[in-house]
Amino acid sequence: MQIQTPKIKVGILEKGDQVLNVWQSDKIYYIAIKKNNQEVIVYSVSLDEDGLPRINRTPEITIVEGIGIVEAIGTTEDGQNILSITA
Repeated sequence: MQIQTPKIKVGILEKGDQVLNVWQSDKIYYIAIKKNNQEVIVYSVSLDEDGLPRINRTPEITIVEGIGIVEAIGTTEDGQNILSITA
């Protein structure tokens, strides 16, 4: 049974957090949240095959103070950590 266009309430804010932006791309909604420590976290909300909402932080994107550096940390299938830094 699929739900027809549900009303969605996303409970992700902590005291002092601010919603900076909400935007849609295809069938996914993205939410940018500014945390109390000034970091910005991007969440995505999508509907699964049954029409139920799912919240996700994949890829996990956190925006912090910096000078134009992008850092990516991941793990390979055999458990090895990988770090990539782009300036």
